Formats: sequence, C-alpha cells, structure tokens
Amino acid sequence: MKNQRRHASQGLVCLAMSSLLFAACSTKPAQQTSIDSTASVIATITEIQETNLLVEPIEGSEELNSSDVFSVSYVNIEMPADIQVGDQVEIFYNGQIQETAPAILDGVERIESVK
Repeated sequence: MKNQRRHASQGLVCLAMSSLLFAACSTKPAQQTSIDSTASVIATITEIQETNLLVEPIEGSEELNSSDVFSVSYVNIEMPADIQVGDQVEIFYNGQIQETAPAILDGVERIESVK
C-alpha cells in the first residue's frame, strides 16, 4: 500500500511539474510599449471600412515580405480626419504581423498622414 501511495505521489508531482512547464512555455512574453520597440510602415490606403483600413505597403517596405495587403484596426486610435482611399499613411505598430488573409498589423498605436 505504501508503494502505491509513493507511486501516486510521484505521479502527481510529475503531472504538476509538466503542467507548470507547459504553462511557462505557452505564455506570451509581455509586449514592450516603449518607442524603441515600435515599428512603422508607410502604406497606401486601398479601402476604408467601419473599424479598419486595408492598406498596401509602399515598394521597398520590409512588411512586403509577409504580405502585399494588410488590415489595420483603428478602433481606439485617433485617425487623421481627412484621409481617403489613395492617401499614404504611416502606421506605427508593435512589429508583430498576423499572417492571415489579409495580414494584420498588431498593436497599432497611431496612424499619421504622409504628405
């Protein structure tokens, strides 16, 4: 009986350790919000939707390595009032890109007109 308890205890300890290890590996690191960690891209607006823009990065942009069209959420972000389809904007984001269709720029902090 003692042997069974010992094995059960060891099994529970192994299970607990495995769970902690799994949780530690799957946790996303905290995103930095300092200016140094902010990426930006200049892009041309192709469509203005209710909560997001569709944009195409200008030629030579590093973001073109991921996609040629991006969705950019502007919920809770102050947008330039006079932007239109065809305008160029600079989008400041956290440097992360979700490779969906269309791709998504993550952590958009602000959008500015480029004139």
